[in-house]
Amino acid sequence: MDFATFKARFQKVPVEEYPNRVLEAVPEPMVSVKISTYQHADFIRDCLDGVLMQETDFPIEILIGEDESTDGTREICKAYADRHPDKIRLFLHRRENNIAIHGRPTGKFQSTYTRFMCRGKYIALCEGDDYWTDPLKLQKQVEFLEANPGYVLSHHDACIIDADGHVLEQSMLRDKYKRNLSAEALCEAPHILTLSLCYRRQAYDCPPESLQVINGDTFLFCVLGITGQAKYQAEIRPAAHRQHVGGIWSMRQRVFRTEALAHTYGKLGAFFCRIGRENLALTFQKRQKRRQLKFPNSIVG
Repeated sequence: MDFATFKARFQKVPVEEYPNRVLEAVPEPMVSVKISTYQHADFIRDCLDGVLMQETDFPIEILIGEDESTDGTREICKAYADRHPDKIRLFLHRRENNIAIHGRPTGKFQSTYTRFMCRGKYIALCEGDDYWTDPLKLQKQVEFLEANPGYVLSHHDACIIDADGHVLEQSMLRDKYKRNLSAEALCEAPHILTLSLCYRRQAYDCPPESLQVINGDTFLFCVLGITGQAKYQAEIRPAAHRQHVGGIWSMRQRVFRTEALAHTYGKLGAFFCRIGRENLALTFQKRQKRRQLKFPNSIVG
């Protein structure tokens, strides 16, 4: 899906870009850091500070999609954008554009819009309630990807913290995924941490099926696997993933998560069928059916 098609289908009111000088100051960014935030007033400063502390020998741009929060998040983002007009592009979204899935509001519109605005060769992701801890994270990831064109993404570990910053678990990534992944393994939806990701922008073009699922990160990993492998970089200091009552996914009820994932698998099956990858299509169709059998009366189709 291209940007014009996306806007024609989903944009009801214009998106405002807060005043900045990034296009002039950073005409050719190597990395676009994409941040999605909504109701993160207590956390967004940690997120932005973790990005701004990055030490790189290449230019980066920071793109924030702010989804019309009512808790002060938007005002905090504006203050950061005022202080860093040569680094931060802030997109002020309206709830009229929100894309609902299974009757629930999502951040799908602002996240996809911001993705289309990214200009870098690579895109790195961080949600507004998470943050990075290693100032050389991007440098290490880009150095590897530049030297290894067969790899489409780099990822690493994270710890889990609570709303007050106390560590709940030292490692969030399952041991079996603390390794490099083949393209085939990546296409089969491994458990990779979104806040650790740095990937090649041209490898992902926002398939229309991706706008119909809650598990957008799962969809992203599978599509990236079409074009390359995944590198696990243990030398990067773990990022921090925050669990709190407003968390979009981690605090959802188990039943809903299982149902939503079944729906995502169904859309992945349809996507791979559409592009002629029949084996992968069959894999995800089987996964969908197994999960649907657990909840035959699910409202998530």
